[in-house]
Amino acid sequence: MSKLGAYVNLTKPAVSLLLFLGGITGAFMDFEKIVSDPIEFLIGMIALYLAIAGANALSNYIDRDIDAKMKRTCNRALPSGKLTPKEAITFATSILIIGLIIALFVNLYEFIWILAGIIFDPILYNFMSKRRTYYNILIGSIAGGTPVMAGWSAVTGELFSIKPFLILLAIIIWTPVHIWSIAIKYKDDYQRANIPMLPVVKGIKLSSYAIGIFAIALFLVTAFYGLEYMNMLFALIMIMFGIVILALSIKLFISSKVEKDSMRLFIFSNIYLAIVFILIIVYSVLNYL
Repeated sequence: MSKLGAYVNLTKPAVSLLLFLGGITGAFMDFEKIVSDPIEFLIGMIALYLAIAGANALSNYIDRDIDAKMKRTCNRALPSGKLTPKEAITFATSILIIGLIIALFVNLYEFIWILAGIIFDPILYNFMSKRRTYYNILIGSIAGGTPVMAGWSAVTGELFSIKPFLILLAIIIWTPVHIWSIAIKYKDDYQRANIPMLPVVKGIKLSSYAIGIFAIALFLVTAFYGLEYMNMLFALIMIMFGIVILALSIKLFISSKVEKDSMRLFIFSNIYLAIVFILIIVYSVLNYL
């Protein structure tokens, strides 16, 4: 891995891009504002991506000791020795601060939502709760939804609206489905690193039950959004994919091949969230036209 590649790896690029897509989704909910001021939108999105990448890099810095103990994460830039802790923290804080400064020039509300994401993810999740309680991901999940609100605020200049908030809520609910499913697959890894994820503390069966409950809630929230804010075709597509994630959650609960089915749910949960984002973006553009 080149030095540049190590820095990119530090930002968890796949995670950063999915979160950033959420921010774009929030912005596109008022596509007319993007059309009227595309430069403001562009600057707002630059600020958001830098902040997301910086927050993820900071998370990797905080988790460097436990990442070294886990097979899934031991090849990341810090535990593999591709970057030193000093290089990592300098890079993380630099792009994070630049992102926050740019956001402040866009408007105060985008800055507030980005700051909230930083507080809930690297600070409250990685630093304070990840190693202490199996409620950790419920705390960290809030950070996953803040880019949607930041994107909305960047183009509208408003702090809050129920429309983007519903997607923030969906992401909060989606996160346990996503994280607990991979935690089932890598239960031994988390146990080795002494991380009290739900499958480690409460076992696989109870975790599968919890995933199912959150999957039902996720389906209800996204179906409501589709029916309330989109036409019937887009709503039905969103509902159809919601049924798939429900079916995968049920299959996990009754599965005799838990690791295989938990990984299948984990992979599809990524696809599902991306599909929700893309449906909202496409519908917003088509509705404007």
